[in-house]
Amino acid sequence: MNKCVFIISLSFIFMSCSYNKIQGDVDFNVVPREDTLYLSNFFSSGKIIPLTGVLLSFVSEVEITPKSIVILGHTEHGDVNFFTKEGSYICSAVRIGRGPSEMLNISDIVYNKYTGTLDVLGNYGQNIYKLDIETGDLISKIDIEKNHIYSARQICPVDSIRYLMYKDTPYVASDDYYCYLFNIAENSVEGSFFKMNEKFAGTVLISQINNVYEYAGNVYFFRMFDNCLYVLENGEMMPNIRYSENEYSIPAKLLNTGYDDLMDFIRICEDSDYIWGHGSMFRYREYLFSSYTYHNKYYTNVMNLDDSTSKSYRFMKDDIVWGFSSENDVNPFYMIYSDEERTVFTVEPYELKFLLEKSENISQQFSYNRDIVNSLPIDANPMLVVLW
Repeated sequence: MNKCVFIISLSFIFMSCSYNKIQGDVDFNVVPREDTLYLSNFFSSGKIIPLTGVLLSFVSEVEITPKSIVILGHTEHGDVNFFTKEGSYICSAVRIGRGPSEMLNISDIVYNKYTGTLDVLGNYGQNIYKLDIETGDLISKIDIEKNHIYSARQICPVDSIRYLMYKDTPYVASDDYYCYLFNIAENSVEGSFFKMNEKFAGTVLISQINNVYEYAGNVYFFRMFDNCLYVLENGEMMPNIRYSENEYSIPAKLLNTGYDDLMDFIRICEDSDYIWGHGSMFRYREYLFSSYTYHNKYYTNVMNLDDSTSKSYRFMKDDIVWGFSSENDVNPFYMIYSDEERTVFTVEPYELKFLLEKSENISQQFSYNRDIVNSLPIDANPMLVVLW
């Protein structure tokens, strides 16, 4: 599941910005608007989960398993950290290092519902460790012996023996692809999708999140500069949601030749009238959330896949958990996980305290949750907020 709703960093995807159902013939443009997103328009309830028992920093991923909450982030005990559903620390696994059960790096974690394990992609895409979801014990280790898949950054289980794997940087001199369907039982590649422009990918190193994800039994994929969200069907990547170019789309000429390096590209985008950094897609029920930048301001876009509508928002009103409104670009909610039942956000207490101090005329319904935040030290662990 890769971060949405209200904050974006250099973890982004550049996409054309209109939504169109495959079955229809109407395009829906993503247009920047100075509107306010009310959480209650999409969710009916929520809860706070403080993370306790260990000092935790640099949280980059969250996975929900039937037995635990697993967080990819740094602690003194390891980088894959297991918590109870109430947020109490259980254990850590997989340190960064060269020793037994360690990895040189950790690229991705995902709950594998087909094997009941927590799967960890690391060693620069060369290994998958399968962990027990309660104890964090190493159950098995998968060696990926295909050179062209090295440097894979994300994985999504397709079934008990296959993964859809995404990479954003080239490893071999030619014939590198963004997406691979890999069979671990046969150590074979069953499909390679979307040929990589090695020169571009090697120059503009843009880290993305949640490019491959599962929802309701289907596996989806999106990538930079494409006009489509794809779904895996019978071993092939098929268009699922199409995007069409509009006045806010980045021209192909700029994408191909109009910059010297990454920072030059970002500077040009910041000074332009184009939407850029559009990505961080998360699906919850009929809604597809994403975020982007326009004129150096952050926006949230929500596509309703049932009625084929799309709307962008500049601000957010929390009318479920704490009762505050975002100011400018100060918004502590950071979507990090979603599935059919819930969405999960990380919230930094120090950012939240800043907004709560400025809030006035607060309803009594928010006092309990505010008391929880106010009791925390300014450098407390990130909290999880679950909305449904």
